[in-house]
Amino acid sequence: MTLVKVFTDVGGEKPIVLYAKIFKKLKRNNYQIKYLSPTSASYNGKTLYNYENVIYEVDESSITEHLNTDDEEVIGFSKVEDGFVKITDSDSESEYEPSEEESDEESEDISLDESVSEYYESDED
Repeated sequence: MTLVKVFTDVGGEKPIVLYAKIFKKLKRNNYQIKYLSPTSASYNGKTLYNYENVIYEVDESSITEHLNTDDEEVIGFSKVEDGFVKITDSDSESEYEPSEEESDEESEDISLDESVSEYYESDED
């Protein structure tokens, strides 16, 4: 199924946006999702991420963006043996530059993207 960004409360000062995968679309614009979350394990010194075992039900208003992909690499994660690791600049050899349209879209959603980045921070210092 497709990846989404979900506005959620993780017990902090304010709700944040997290990545999740839709596993099932229900009636009345509700979805069953699993969040992509950091685990206590690591892979080559990087935090290992995996989809939670718990299935959550959210409504359409909680979804901030449908990413129209099921490929975690698009959101900056690489599939490894037991889950996913965050791709860092040193991992990528491409020099991707967003188009003007993509840059404009990113600047409009900066507050949401910042909360995603804060939650999925890189392990590199």
